[in-house]
Amino acid sequence: MAVFNKWVALKIVEFLFCVACLVAKRVASDDEARLALLLQKLSREWSLLTSVTWDNVGSAFADATYGGYVIITFGLVFARVYQEIPRGRRVLEGILLGFGLLFFLVV
Repeated sequence: MAVFNKWVALKIVEFLFCVACLVAKRVASDDEARLALLLQKLSREWSLLTSVTWDNVGSAFADATYGGYVIITFGLVFARVYQEIPRGRRVLEGILLGFGLLFFLVV
């Protein structure tokens, strides 16, 4: 039997924010690539101040962070809805979300 409570609602909001971050990063990266190409054709320098990340490694890290957090949050929502996660101590959930928070702060 499925359960819907405040925790599940919070995780759904968290999931939606993660998806929004992923979409915003993708749109910003596409705009940055188009602008860089345009400015390269015009032979002007540009400092990449409107980009989410500075290089391809940072971009890959941001994709992995946002994507991983989306997957983890999605899994936690379904596990909670179908009562697979106990109400007591949730050590693994805390560890995964802690790493997610750390990676979000780095990005």
